[in-house]
Amino acid sequence: MTNVLLLYPEPPPTLEGDSLPLGLAAIGSYLRTNGIAVTMVDLNKQTIPEGGKFDLIGIGAASPYFKNSIKLCHRLRKEFPGVPIVLGGSHFSSRPEDGTEYADTVVVGEGELAMLKICKDGITQGIVYGETIDNLDDIPIEPLDLLDAVYKGRDGRLYVMGSRGCPFNCTFCRKDEGRIRNNSVEYLVEKLDLLVKRYHGNIVIADDIFVLNKKRAHSVCDEILRRNIPMKFVAFGHVRHFDRDLLLHMQQAGLSRIAYGIESGNDKVLKTIRKGFTIEQAEETIARTFEAGVEMDLLYMVGNMGDTSATIRDTVRFALKHNTRKWCSCAIPFPGTQFEQEAEKYGTIVSRDYERYTNRYINFLPHGVSAAELEAARNEIMDNRAIKVPLRSRVYGKLKKGIRLFTK
Repeated sequence: MTNVLLLYPEPPPTLEGDSLPLGLAAIGSYLRTNGIAVTMVDLNKQTIPEGGKFDLIGIGAASPYFKNSIKLCHRLRKEFPGVPIVLGGSHFSSRPEDGTEYADTVVVGEGELAMLKICKDGITQGIVYGETIDNLDDIPIEPLDLLDAVYKGRDGRLYVMGSRGCPFNCTFCRKDEGRIRNNSVEYLVEKLDLLVKRYHGNIVIADDIFVLNKKRAHSVCDEILRRNIPMKFVAFGHVRHFDRDLLLHMQQAGLSRIAYGIESGNDKVLKTIRKGFTIEQAEETIARTFEAGVEMDLLYMVGNMGDTSATIRDTVRFALKHNTRKWCSCAIPFPGTQFEQEAEKYGTIVSRDYERYTNRYINFLPHGVSAAELEAARNEIMDNRAIKVPLRSRVYGKLKKGIRLFTK
């Protein structure tokens, strides 16, 4: 199989924002470096080339894309009769049985080595388990046409991954492995430089926790500054890994905001969902980040395992107490997570419609909590998600503007 078509399904109407096919592009890049022709299409903004002849079609999908990926399989059976179809991505890695009826092959785990094996060995049916690539630099930076399939025409933030893996054990995340694998500093910054030059400099470094390896994070900042890359970026921190010097260095390199996953304003709930920190520690990190002069995004969830009406109000109070940018979603029992496996102990999964597994919908209700309570709590936080400028600052800003106009 020497000519592969990689497809990213259209997003469901339930999705707020969009999701970028970063994993699919990495697979395409890896296949190309191993001598396999690849065409990649994001069906959110592109169409399948007319008259294309392909030996294999691969589709990547997270849970909200499940229905559209199945519809796509039916369409492809008609348009490309006889061409084997492979389904992969986070949803099918957790539930391969959801795909075996519609595709010839389902990939569980990382896709690069699995897809190469399928192509080289001519595998046309069954489940293939993907092994991990130890050195992520073995996946070349994507060729320009694959980068364009991901980023071209996108005005919003450009998401970039520089590592895989997470050492934490939050119940709401699907756990592949705790081992962290990093791209080299040179690889990551070379890709950042390329994206800024080709598209724009509004970046999210989407590593699960960018600040974990402080030495590496400092080196990334050094290299960004050495190259004088004109970028602004958001990165993810962790309450227990605050480092003032690192934050200030990141700010010099273009950090606009650091994001912390707080999730709950109640210690008992934090322990239940295995966040690994306390409210007191969260308060301290938020205060120290404020003192460092670095803006924050604080991320919350309501309707967690162990939540009650009272603990949800704790979360709302905690969120509104802090004058930062904030985001809140209703907790989602994604397939393959501890949350999904233990959901019945703490409440009821009210929907298995995966299109609804987005920030907008309620899919799990804790015991004794109503849907109206959850929706009201989420809305209260989201209605106050912007930073409130103190009245003194607003008045001062108007005075400065008036003085400038008067003195022109």
